[in-house]
Amino acid sequence: METNRISIGKDEKGRKQVLLETEKFVEYNVLDKKTAFHIRLLAEETLGMVAAITEEFNAKFWLEMDQRHICKLHLTASTDMDFYKKRQLIDVATNKKNASAKGFMSKIGDMIEKTLYNLNEVNTLEAQYGYGPLMYGSMGMGDIDNVTTNTMIYMWSMKEYQEGLETAREEDQEAGEAWDELEKSIVASIADDVIVGVKGDKVEMIIIKNL
Repeated sequence: METNRISIGKDEKGRKQVLLETEKFVEYNVLDKKTAFHIRLLAEETLGMVAAITEEFNAKFWLEMDQRHICKLHLTASTDMDFYKKRQLIDVATNKKNASAKGFMSKIGDMIEKTLYNLNEVNTLEAQYGYGPLMYGSMGMGDIDNVTTNTMIYMWSMKEYQEGLETAREEDQEAGEAWDELEKSIVASIADDVIVGVKGDKVEMIIIKNL
């Protein structure tokens, strides 16, 4: 089962439609109260992240339940900005990143935004955001323009990031701080994984919740 795909931006209309589709999704799948609450929280956290992404992007949101009872919240963002416009936006900040991005979802939003601004420098995200790295490899997501498992795209996984931090946090102060931040995140405590994939001028974030 898949909901309608809702276009969202800074206006309230799209945000209200997302919440309405989420309610329909919860009711259609007859989810228990706790699970329904978690799905609503994940949708709201996604909307909060979108609100911080610049209006140059076109974003869509939808929910999906597959045959294995795995719930997926999808967010896609794309831009048709040319290289010159991207360079102008990147150069607004002297340190070439959004220093105001705080919190787990804010940093994912910043990662998505940076990726769309500057596709040629996607690998620098590891150093700039404490993520990663964004892996260039085979990714079993048929979600970005019907990508097949043999398609090579960039990806980042919260689960792998979590595992890496757990190993490094006792010896690395920054990893320890990132671990503390992750533990405070609503999304990280509820979701089983968050995957960010990049293909061409499109970025897709998928929040996975096993039911």
